[in-house]
Amino acid sequence: QKQPVHIRSDDKQLLFVETQELDLTPILAKGGNNEERSKLYLPNHTIKLKIGKTTLGRFKFTDSEAALSIDDDHTYIRINHASLCGIKADGFINFKDDLVFANIPFQSGPDKDVQSLLACLMDQEKLMDGSYTLSGILRTNDNKEVAASQVKGEFDFTAAEGRIYKLTLLSRILSVLNVSSLFKGKIPNIVQEGFAYKEVLIEADVKESRIHLKKAVIDGNDMTLIFKGWIDPVTDELDLTCLVAPFKTIDMIISYIPIVNTMLGGRLVSVPVKASGKLSDPDVIPL
Repeated sequence: QKQPVHIRSDDKQLLFVETQELDLTPILAKGGNNEERSKLYLPNHTIKLKIGKTTLGRFKFTDSEAALSIDDDHTYIRINHASLCGIKADGFINFKDDLVFANIPFQSGPDKDVQSLLACLMDQEKLMDGSYTLSGILRTNDNKEVAASQVKGEFDFTAAEGRIYKLTLLSRILSVLNVSSLFKGKIPNIVQEGFAYKEVLIEADVKESRIHLKKAVIDGNDMTLIFKGWIDPVTDELDLTCLVAPFKTIDMIISYIPIVNTMLGGRLVSVPVKASGKLSDPDVIPL
């Protein structure tokens, strides 16, 4: 269904364009010559955009406001506001010759529904629930052919008081622990029960599409998992070491005995495991 487009200009020769829906996927895929495109617009080559829903591939941004400037040698997009799956972003994207320069800060939350966020971003239902906050920044400065795989930046993610229902890596780690007589029968069934957690905390750097974990902790009701290493959602790869500290009840008792707590570092049992290979189908082995 075609959407109406409202266009007006002002005395400064700025062009204002407002529409309910716009699909940028075919426009960006087609590309084109900046010099030819600049002749289509007003002398100062600036367009103010206000779009209710913007489609880019499978992602849909809402409530987007931006300024588009087109000169002979570059195209500059200043994002005043945009929202993707509840994540609010601003910043800029600059296309010059075959290069792309971008700087996009983003944030979301505090919100009570991390399940809606993950379902929207990953197109999967019932991954986990709980409240969450998310903030970070993404940058790129590279050839447009490889810019998406050369993204840099950092982000912080925190979720609280929920359950994880579907996470292949976590399921594999719990399966490895469950074959041990030390843990047998004490590991939760993530599919049937979900993995109850008090807090999930992730602090990470993004380098060349890889997410490098500076701090990653799942503080579960029955055990704590601490991760170190990297994952690459673009190439579907990972290389992680995970330290599992189960038996939270015994750990709580130890925490009240200062000498023993100091000697054992606050944990009675800690088991390291290694995860590598495909992110969607990881190999997990005890160390």
